[in-house]
Amino acid sequence: MSLTALTTPLHIGTMPTRRKPTIIPRLDENPKLVAQAQTTEGKLVVIAMAVCLLIWRKPMPIVFLVAVALVSFLPAYRRMVLAAASLYWILTSGLLNQAIIRQMAAAAGIPVSYPAVWILSGLACVSLVFGLGGLSIRTQADSFIGRRPVLCLGIFFCLALGIAGTSAVPAGVRAASWILAAPLSGFFWMLAYALRDCQRKSVSAHGIGSMLATLWTGTSSPTPMLKGPLHALKVEAVDAREFAVAQLKGIKLLMWIIVLAVISIAVRSVLSKGDIPTLEDAIDRNLTGSIPVWLCWESLTGSFILVVLQITIYGHTIIGGLRLLGFKVLRNTYAPFRARTIAEFWNRFYFYFKELLVDHFYYPVYLRYFKRSPRLRIVFATFAAACFGNAFYHFGRDVNYIAQLGLWRALTGFQVYLFYAFLLATGISISQLRGKRRQASWFRTEVLSRVTVVLFFCLVHIFDDERRTVSLGAHFAFLFRLFGL
Repeated sequence: MSLTALTTPLHIGTMPTRRKPTIIPRLDENPKLVAQAQTTEGKLVVIAMAVCLLIWRKPMPIVFLVAVALVSFLPAYRRMVLAAASLYWILTSGLLNQAIIRQMAAAAGIPVSYPAVWILSGLACVSLVFGLGGLSIRTQADSFIGRRPVLCLGIFFCLALGIAGTSAVPAGVRAASWILAAPLSGFFWMLAYALRDCQRKSVSAHGIGSMLATLWTGTSSPTPMLKGPLHALKVEAVDAREFAVAQLKGIKLLMWIIVLAVISIAVRSVLSKGDIPTLEDAIDRNLTGSIPVWLCWESLTGSFILVVLQITIYGHTIIGGLRLLGFKVLRNTYAPFRARTIAEFWNRFYFYFKELLVDHFYYPVYLRYFKRSPRLRIVFATFAAACFGNAFYHFGRDVNYIAQLGLWRALTGFQVYLFYAFLLATGISISQLRGKRRQASWFRTEVLSRVTVVLFFCLVHIFDDERRTVSLGAHFAFLFRLFGL
């Protein structure tokens, strides 16, 4: 079976064969530094460097740094430490969406204290997925739930979300539905990976604890960068040398964050001094006809550059933290502007989001449908992942819009991002069908192809708007304005 660039992970995080000068020294390739990092003094230096590189974060991740210190000096208790850190993260990351539950409970006249919110949410999630889903997979592997656990989880989530967002349903029933839907929104994909692993092998508690330690920074993104308990065990350092190398690579990424943060601040300063509006403001101002064409281009270019920097900083922060904890994980973003095709750029830009869509949408569709038509098979599977899966992910993630606007208004307001997902899937499909073609010249291979890819993503970025109050026509008006129409 020959898969295309969409499903082929690049060697993200590995060094190129030809050595080139870099801003950040290659700490992990120095045998002396690797040996020193295994000593007590070396571990103290690594921890001190982590503190210095993370001191600018607000709030400073004290619990994470304590976990790194304990894991470094007490490797025998690593899984116990990760399990405790996971519990702390679950209660503080915000992925349980406690605020939505409290809001809907108050609307229904149900007094709910803060501790009761997360207790109910946590118990609902854990008992539902691992009590019912996991038991069905283990005891009834031939049942529909046992064969399609993630699909069943998605159906249940959609039903709970539909009841919670429908105004015709009694307020008390809606509040009860939110107790299930709100935490599932944050932990859906982590639970999906865990259920998928249950089909393959028994999943131990330390594996789940390792997986849940992914977002140690307290960020609210539900994209797992440890793809399930089995992946967590697979990339875990097995000896002192691997642990030291992983920590040094983590320090390198944290150093890169400082460089990228300085660049991001400089870009924001340039945009601010030039009175260049954000892309959202430019789209709104264009409706009144009061924004010139050149300012539209500057706004779009600046917004696109900032998005690339933000995703890179975000990914480096998470991956750097996981490496400091001893996980040999690949980078999330790796040189996206080197890409020569649309599919390659998507792979390099947000690797773990692409992996999530490939694992849960592309592969299941690719392996089941249109086996006699290879080209249609690729296009159908690509749309299932990059269009439907992409839209499902973001609609289920942003349940706050459903709580504010109701289910119907949240659906109709989602038209802009849905069109963005359609454009993205179309571009990736064309990129995959074209495949690797011999270019006529160096200019077309190294320059024209890369400029075309960046221009495509820059223009498509106009529709990468997750607001639910701006129409699709307003975004088309901005697109036409760029070309003087």
